[in-house]
Amino acid sequence: MQRAPRGPRAGRYGRSQPGRFALSRPTREQMRAFLTTLVHDPSLITDELVEERYTQALDPEARI
Repeated sequence: MQRAPRGPRAGRYGRSQPGRFALSRPTREQMRAFLTTLVHDPSLITDELVEERYTQALDPEARI
């Protein structure tokens, strides 16, 4: 019996792994949408929190 050739593997949510660490610049709207997925009450995501996290996301020194 032959195995099918190995192709790109899907990661979480069906996305392929190579795109996982994309270096695109996030937007404030994308940051707000992401942060909203982390909390039960979306009213906790304030403009100040979005701005703080957005600034940190753009800081090259903060990257792992």
